[in-house]
Amino acid sequence: MNAKQKTSMLLLMDLLIEAIEASGDRGIPEGHIYAAVMSKVELSVFQGVIDSFVEQGNVTRTNHLLKLTEKGKKHAENLHVIAKELMKALGKGDLT
Repeated sequence: MNAKQKTSMLLLMDLLIEAIEASGDRGIPEGHIYAAVMSKVELSVFQGVIDSFVEQGNVTRTNHLLKLTEKGKKHAENLHVIAKELMKALGKGDLT
């Protein structure tokens, strides 16, 4: 994976975790998130990122409903900071 791919992956991870985080305690259907990014991200990449979130304990998946765990909330904060700094370094402003 080259630097551009690593950057893209980090920003994708931040985008996905932010969508899950925004759903709060009610969660969000996995398919709804994929529908929003499918024109930019291959299904296998999307599934790999979500699977890694689940395997690491950052997200729970029940019947394709995704919810952020307490551990995930802590990691999301760090990921948002890193992604924001990365976007500044790329000269594209902040994510907010």
